Amino acid sequence: IGARAQAKDGKVLADMVWMRDISSAAKLLIDLSGEGDLPEARDLHLRGLLDALPFPIWLRDNDLRVVFTNQAALSQRVAGPDDEQAETARDEHRPVTRIQELQNAGETRSFDVTECPLAGDDGDEDDDTEKETGGLIGYAFPHGSGENPAPPAAAEPAKLPPHAAMSEAVLKGLGTGIAIFDHTAKLVFANEAYRDMWRLDADWLAEGRDFPEILEHLRAERRLPEGPDFRAYKMEQLAMFDDTEGAAQSDPFGDLMHLPDGRTLRAVAYPMPTGGLALGYDDVTDQLDLESSNNAQDAIYRASLEHLAEAIAVFGSDGRLKFWNPAFARLWDLGEDVLGPQTHVGDFVEATRPLAATGGDWDAKKAHIISAMTRREVTRDTIERADGRTLEFVNAPLPDGGVLIAYTDTAAASALSPSPDPAPPGEDGDDIAGNT
Repeated sequence: IGARAQAKDGKVLADMVWMRDISSAAKLLIDLSGEGDLPEARDLHLRGLLDALPFPIWLRDNDLRVVFTNQAALSQRVAGPDDEQAETARDEHRPVTRIQELQNAGETRSFDVTECPLAGDDGDEDDDTEKETGGLIGYAFPHGSGENPAPPAAAEPAKLPPHAAMSEAVLKGLGTGIAIFDHTAKLVFANEAYRDMWRLDADWLAEGRDFPEILEHLRAERRLPEGPDFRAYKMEQLAMFDDTEGAAQSDPFGDLMHLPDGRTLRAVAYPMPTGGLALGYDDVTDQLDLESSNNAQDAIYRASLEHLAEAIAVFGSDGRLKFWNPAFARLWDLGEDVLGPQTHVGDFVEATRPLAATGGDWDAKKAHIISAMTRREVTRDTIERADGRTLEFVNAPLPDGGVLIAYTDTAAASALSPSPDPAPPGEDGDDIAGNT
């Protein structure tokens, strides 16, 4: 398969040729583990580009088998989550987007999942009954992120080679700005999000710009991160193009860009196997603001918990200690040699044995305590300690799978409780006093 990229004036920008052996493609079945060969996705140019994107993308054949997944799909394990959705998209020859609850990094999150059919090579264009797709492209974004574009009505345009059709369905209109430069740093592709993100004119880019020209233009418009030495910054950026030959095994690299207009972009560069770079940009301003707000709120919560008289501890979903306040350490007389991020709930209970063991079968009591501490429902109990103190125990499950444990010394709590107010005049107390 071959394709030529040209500017509007007919100037040739790049020639691309793909060759692959597809004799075993019909027997291929790839699962999310990513094991096995990928003869249906050998084009290193496109594969490198798709792997550089920060959101999950997968490709199905016409039998709905997943034959390619990018690195984001493999790491987040959301590729091809719903065969029924894919079947609907294939049979009705239209993109289908649905909200799905998927496991991601140990949490259940909502994703906008799209399955989009690609134009096939068989059948009459005017006869829908004979129309057959050339497989499907799927992609997913966190629900509510505003980044998942409505898929283009791509089932109807003129038929394209599979790689061009995939590029059209995935890259056009994405919220991620994508720009591809060849080994000479000439721009060979830029999507609309890239132009909008950097406020670049499409006609100006189409004149055959290179990376240094774009940097100079952005500097003149004050759209690049400000620094004391632009020449050094420019040379550092151009150095990314060095030694990109044979970069098929190279990992993507990138950094955050803090722009003068207050936006923060996450930039990722992926070396292309034949030289050049694919650059991706995401606006993460709102995400960072939210993280900063959450961190500030978390600091307030921690400061509040540390000054409580109650002994407080939080164990994560893995059973490891995540937080404890000074009252917790004092109550159980535990030092830093016991309390730490790797302390398991079982280790903690064992460390309390000198105070918690009051006779009987310790192993049975220990199992009972651990069960009460890790139960996924609010649990209240009373603990009689070996030193004679009585503790009230509360376990409160947390949304992330962890548990919050609180201990209150009932004797100390009673001592701090205010005594009842004396009876006001006219009540029984005054009557008794008046009759004496």
